[in-house]
Amino acid sequence: MATFGALVAAIVAAIYASRVYQIEQGRDRLSALERHRSQAALIDGWEERESGGVYGVMVVNASPMPVRELTVRWFARDDLQRELTKTTWGTVRPGQTFVVRPFDVRELEAGSEDFSTVPYNGFPFRLEFRDSAGNYWQRASHGDLVEKT
Repeated sequence: MATFGALVAAIVAAIYASRVYQIEQGRDRLSALERHRSQAALIDGWEERESGGVYGVMVVNASPMPVRELTVRWFARDDLQRELTKTTWGTVRPGQTFVVRPFDVRELEAGSEDFSTVPYNGFPFRLEFRDSAGNYWQRASHGDLVEKT
């Protein structure tokens, strides 16, 4: 009988140990994912209109490392699959903040209205960049961050 009790206790201990191990593995995976995304999470952009109505996307690299191959793509308001124009920037230094303007603002106007009256959030955009580890990321104008492989 004592042997049976020891066997049951060993099984219960093994189940408990297995569950604790799975919880720790989950924490380790989450921690690794957070480390993997840590630099990309500090790269952001939003629409900006400077004095005189000059339109662009304010880009901020709040990370301690540079990012490379930054591209800002603008899309049609009525068709998020239709790219209107893009602007490519080389390296974004740590702490750097700047406005990326479209090469051809007329492409954004699309001939439909006076550009000076286009509201903020008028043209969806997407930031694309490569972090210092070489991972390729996309951040949509609404803030979603996605790694591209």
